[in-house]
Amino acid sequence: MLLRRAMDRSFDSIYKGIYEGRYCAEDDIDVSDSAEPAQCPVCGSPAERISEERYFFRLSRFKDRLTALYLRNPEFVRFLPQPDGAIKTFLGGELEDISISRRLRAGIPWPGDSEHTVAPLVCEFARYLSAIGFGEGRYTSREFERYWPADLHVACKDELTAHATVWPALLMAADLPVPRHIVACASPVAATGTSDESKEIAAVCQIAEALGADAVRDHLLRNISPADEACFVTNAVIQNYKVHLSSGIGSLANRILLMVDRYCDGKIPTPHFFPDLGEKIMIALWDVRPKVRVAFDNSDFRRGLSEIWSFIAAMDKFVSDNQPDVLAHQVNQIHRLENVLYDACEGLASMAMLLYPVLPETAETIWKALGQESILADQQVDASIWGILPSGAAIRRPCALLPSIDEKEAAPKMEETDRVLSHP
Repeated sequence: MLLRRAMDRSFDSIYKGIYEGRYCAEDDIDVSDSAEPAQCPVCGSPAERISEERYFFRLSRFKDRLTALYLRNPEFVRFLPQPDGAIKTFLGGELEDISISRRLRAGIPWPGDSEHTVAPLVCEFARYLSAIGFGEGRYTSREFERYWPADLHVACKDELTAHATVWPALLMAADLPVPRHIVACASPVAATGTSDESKEIAAVCQIAEALGADAVRDHLLRNISPADEACFVTNAVIQNYKVHLSSGIGSLANRILLMVDRYCDGKIPTPHFFPDLGEKIMIALWDVRPKVRVAFDNSDFRRGLSEIWSFIAAMDKFVSDNQPDVLAHQVNQIHRLENVLYDACEGLASMAMLLYPVLPETAETIWKALGQESILADQQVDASIWGILPSGAAIRRPCALLPSIDEKEAAPKMEETDRVLSHP
C-alpha cells in the first residue's frame, strides 16, 4: 500500500531501470552497487556480478525537501550521543536513486507486476505503517490516524542513513507525514557478539519467555549505551529483574494490594482528612513527573527510569514509615490506616502512568489491579490530579505481580539461550 500510494501521489518518483552490481545468492542480498569485485559481508563469499531490470525510487528528487526538513527541525534525527555536523554527511553530496525491487526472487510481489518483488528495505518500512492499520480500507484506518505520525522512531546506528533519508523521502512521495523524531541508538547484541539476527531474536524470545517482555525492555533501557553495543544475554538480565522489577515494583505493589484486600475488604478505602500523611508522597510525585517527561522527551530512557525509581523508593518509604500492618491492630487508628492505604493506592496509580511508556505490561497490570476500567494509554500523566481513584472500587489483585524467581530454575533457559547463540 505504501508503494501504491507513492505511485498514485508522485507518479514519476518510481521508474524502471537497469541495475548493475554485486549480489550474493547464498544470503540473498545486494552486496554492492558497483561492478568492482566484492565479498559478501555475511558469508564472505565473492559476490556475483548481475545486471537486471528493476524498479528504482527517485531519491535524488527529494534532496531539497529533506534539506528543508532538517533545517526546519534540527532535531529530526537525534543521535545518542549527537556528533557535530553528522546530518550534513547525509545530504552534503548528491543523493542517488536507489533500487527498490528485485526480479523473480522470493518476496512480496510488486504491485501490478508479478515479475518483480519488493526490496526487503521497503517491506520493512511498510511494516512500520501496516502495524498500526495503514492499508485497511483504501489507505488508512482509525488506529492509523490516531498513532501516526510517530513521535519517536528508533533506529540502529548502522541503519540510520536509510532511515534518515530513504524513509522520510518515501513518506513524502506517498504524501504522508514523517515521524517527528528519529533516534539513532546502539544495536543490542548477544553477549557472544554474534551478528546472526535470527539467533539474536531467538535469544530475546528465550529471555522474554522466562522473565517477561518488560524484563527485556527494562534491562535494555537501563543498560544500553549510546556509544557501545548493549548485551542482553547475561546474568545481568536476571539480576536486573530481581532488583528493579521483582523486589522493586512487584514487591511494593503486591504488598499494598494485599493489605487493601486484607484490611479494607478488597476495596479502595475512603480517605479522611490527615494532611500530614500523603503530603510527602504527593510532593515527590510533583517533583518527579516533569523530570521524567523531560528525560523521555529527550530519549534519555535511562535517566527517566532512574527518576521513576526514585518515586518508587519514596512510595516504599511512605508505606514502611506508616506501618499499615501495625495500624490495622489498633482500634482507634482505622481512619489513619484507610488514609495510608488510599494514598498508597494513589501512588500505585501514578506509578503505573509513569511506567506505561516503557513497561506497558507491568503498568497495565497495576492499573487493572486497582479496579480501573479506563484505558491506561488514554491517561494524561501531566494533567492527572491526586485523588483519581474512586473510593469503594474493588481491586483485582493479581496472583503475583513480577514474582520472584529462582536463579536455578531460570538457568536452564538462559543456558539454552547461550547455546542457541554460540551454535555455528
